[in-house]
Amino acid sequence: IEAADYAPALLTPAEAAAQTEKFAKFRALATTRGNPERGRELFTAVCLACHQQGGKGGQIAPALDGVAHTGIEALLRNLLTPSAAMESAYQTFRVVMKDGSVLDGFLAGQDADAVVLRLPGAADRRIARPEIRQASYVRRSLMPEGLLEAFSPEQVTDLFALLKSLK
Repeated sequence: IEAADYAPALLTPAEAAAQTEKFAKFRALATTRGNPERGRELFTAVCLACHQQGGKGGQIAPALDGVAHTGIEALLRNLLTPSAAMESAYQTFRVVMKDGSVLDGFLAGQDADAVVLRLPGAADRRIARPEIRQASYVRRSLMPEGLLEAFSPEQVTDLFALLKSLK
């Protein structure tokens, strides 16, 4: 694996301007008073599929206990550009199967016979090496880009109200 495989992609001036605008939009929502109880519902349904908080949730991504201490800017960066500053322990591991299908997950283990892939919201999957065409880390987070864009402004405000309370 080359070092360039882990280098962040450079943005064009237009992409940088669009990203600055997106950060401003979501910063305004993140600093607006929201309802943390409604935020908890969204958090439980979406975030806990991969993250843990208070001992509950998935084991694919970093635990979110104390995430409020990171601050709004770090929360925005992690949510809006999840692949930009990803911890190496949480890189996506891609398995291309001989049938052409592709599985992205967290490498939970491997041995001479198989790879064990942890998939969001599912049980670990043991994949026999003879079924695998290629397996490697890829330069992107399992956390989907555009996650916040899928929510209404009120949902974003409520989610941030909850996140800011997780101390």
